[in-house]
Amino acid sequence: MALRRCLEHYYTVRFALTLNDRESKNPDMKVIAWFQMIIIGASVFIGATTKADIVFFSGYYDLSPAASGGGPPLPNLWIGSPNTTFYGSTSDQSSAVASDPDIAGLLIQNTGSVSATLSALSLSPVGMDILARATTPNGNLPAGSVTMLPGQSYIFAVGDGSEENLSGQTVQSTLNGTTFSFADAHTTLAPSGVLFGDSPNLGNQDETQPWTQIGTVPEPSGIALLGVSAIYFALRRRAK
Repeated sequence: MALRRCLEHYYTVRFALTLNDRESKNPDMKVIAWFQMIIIGASVFIGATTKADIVFFSGYYDLSPAASGGGPPLPNLWIGSPNTTFYGSTSDQSSAVASDPDIAGLLIQNTGSVSATLSALSLSPVGMDILARATTPNGNLPAGSVTMLPGQSYIFAVGDGSEENLSGQTVQSTLNGTTFSFADAHTTLAPSGVLFGDSPNLGNQDETQPWTQIGTVPEPSGIALLGVSAIYFALRRRAK
């Protein structure tokens, strides 16, 4: 992961240097190229000091493979797992520790080195506000945003997928003030989406689905590079 980022930064700066050399006859373009390199250099430093990778998963906890007669494995992290916080309604919390929870959920992991703030989390088109659903007094989530600490995992229960009509959902979240959207995973064992559950090969009697990655939020330096590129091309067009 670290090597990939170093290579990305290296080739981005190399591109800027090449561009500067080719367009050195145009003073405006030379200034623009140097401007881009300065900002890229700053973003590399920021990325090295404030890296925050947030990884999103969807999953469904229903029957164990033994209970279902050989169904999918259970989600590896669940309520009570080390370094894991489980958020949900009062009903979700009670069901989560039962022998047959029948609960869909989202797992969000902070694999970076700094905290991140989750201020919104919802599902569409069903229109479920996941944070509101888990907020006290109906759940165990204090009102307000969630501070996601480095090395920690957070599970947000969303109830029975079929009863909540969670087929074909999109996860929408706001992290550090930026909005991200990820489509729920669709697999051969969950053709309508992991959050919806149902395994056709088991006669729809078991909805269990292990955590399946659906998206990763880019680190701050990656966002900065995208912003710099947009500014660069805008200035380049204007200079021409």
